Amino acid sequence: MTFGVAVVGADTVATTLDGLADGLTGMTDAAGDAARIVLAAARSRAPVDTGRLRSSGRAGNSGSDAQVVFNAPYAGPIHWGWRARNIAPSLFAIKGVESTEARWTDVYRDAVQDLCDQVEGA
Repeated sequence: MTFGVAVVGADTVATTLDGLADGLTGMTDAAGDAARIVLAAARSRAPVDTGRLRSSGRAGNSGSDAQVVFNAPYAGPIHWGWRARNIAPSLFAIKGVESTEARWTDVYRDAVQDLCDQVEGA
């Protein structure tokens, strides 16, 4: 006795899974949204003297990687501290990331779910 199995829709599953893989490497919208969430929180935690440090913050992305940058020349020493200058670390950017983790992980989770919902034939 011989048994056979016919897989119906395998081509569709394979094609849409390829689309899922491509989508995971190109989640630029989610990365940009996540970066903006973190930027707002980091800005609100940055020490203020003149306001230039806060205004120097930028949100962006490189593919699916969110990026937040503060480009004031003194941003690094203010964030990480500088013992020789008696500047204590403020860690304003890290605190911005940590305090908003639930929000930006939801952004990525929703984007991945949207991609998964596009897989057909499974």
